Amino acid sequence: MQFTAYEINGIDLKTSEGWAKVNALTNTGAIPDNACANPEQPTLPNYTFRSSRVSGDTDRDGQAKIESLPVKAYLVCETKTLATSSRRPSPSWLRFLTRTLPRGGWNVALRRPRLP
Repeated sequence: MQFTAYEINGIDLKTSEGWAKVNALTNTGAIPDNACANPEQPTLPNYTFRSSRVSGDTDRDGQAKIESLPVKAYLVCETKTLATSSRRPSPSWLRFLTRTLPRGGWNVALRRPRLP
């Protein structure tokens, strides 16, 4: 599988307003189930997207990596599924937890939006 991180336009994580917007996206229904229905043109009510970055394929442990991802708010869509998968991809978002990794960089966690 591969994932694409779409930078959400209009969210500045250097401000408390930006963090309030990110927190609002964790509310039930804020990110619709069909946000990634067309992974080439994701949709998110009241937002547009800037650039996007694609991960490599997941490794044998099921992990995928996007190198040098700037600290921003992203909608993450599964953009390449396994041939044997019958499930519909659902949107996720990235939250930055810490930037204290042994070799530098950011440690991130993929979080799914709350389901109704």
